[in-house]
Amino acid sequence: MSRSFSALIPGFLILSIFGIISWALSHYGSNFHQIIMDSISTPLASMGSVVGWAYVIFNSLLWFFGVHGSLALTALDNGIMTPWALENVALYQQ
Repeated sequence: MSRSFSALIPGFLILSIFGIISWALSHYGSNFHQIIMDSISTPLASMGSVVGWAYVIFNSLLWFFGVHGSLALTALDNGIMTPWALENVALYQQ
């Protein structure tokens, strides 16, 4: 019986820690998603065409390890690749 409850204490501890962090971030007007996007998208967007190759390679690498690569990289795709695609559409329409 004690083995079934052994995961509850670490799980509760992790949820408590991230709950406190999330609460603190909400008082500063931010959240986890915004911090991750700001810390990842800005450096990657300045790298130029390297981002496309890194996306393809990392997608395949994630598939190799059993993670659905395109779903795991959706935030990167929406945050970086979509504005570039819209920029290309605007240039094509000129």
